[in-house]
Amino acid sequence: MMNALLLSAGIGERLRPLTLFLPKCLLPATSDGNLLRYWIRLLAGPGKVEKIFINVFWLKEKIYEYLEKHFWFFKDNIIVFDEGSLMPIGEVLYHLKYDLGDEFLVINSDTFIEKEKVVEFIRHAKVSPEFPVCLGLSWRENVAGKSIVEVEGDIVMSFTEKPEPREGFAYAGILLMHQEAIKACPFFKDKELTQHILPLFSRKMTYFDVGQIVDIGGSIEQYLEDYERIIGD
Repeated sequence: MMNALLLSAGIGERLRPLTLFLPKCLLPATSDGNLLRYWIRLLAGPGKVEKIFINVFWLKEKIYEYLEKHFWFFKDNIIVFDEGSLMPIGEVLYHLKYDLGDEFLVINSDTFIEKEKVVEFIRHAKVSPEFPVCLGLSWRENVAGKSIVEVEGDIVMSFTEKPEPREGFAYAGILLMHQEAIKACPFFKDKELTQHILPLFSRKMTYFDVGQIVDIGGSIEQYLEDYERIIGD
């Protein structure tokens, strides 16, 4: 089975003052609790992933306490990577390159994707040395502030961060990566995932439509609106 990396180190400035007391991944977000709980319970199901890596920085002691209290029974399968100081995602991947395995998931832990779509992504996403990344995409009426992903057939032709307002496919905060991607980019260490790394793999990525998603990190107003929508569903 593959492993997964849950990105959970962000400061969450746009959700202050809420994130002065809790990291984004521990904010209430579903009828069952927070998104860290949602993702661990989903990924830990039979046939999903073997190990879950969680990178931490901001209010990391809260995450340690939460994992110890609620997932002590799964502790052998959860590995916490303490960044010490906030790192670019590329540096996290570089440090974990020998631990994540040949194929691994990378997931934004502040993003909600329907369980059925995640299961479909895990089942159908494919990577290889020639096409080392498979992106989860979501169609948006306005991709401003996100990303715009141009596709042709099964291939991602271009990936542009923070485009002008328009409709189109945007990165959904979940991807499958082959170890070859890290080997091909030895300068990962100081690079951010969506700003620097993913554009490098244009024409070498496939994709899978995961449907509508919810990213709780935009603003407090949007977070409260999204929370009502998620628990309403």
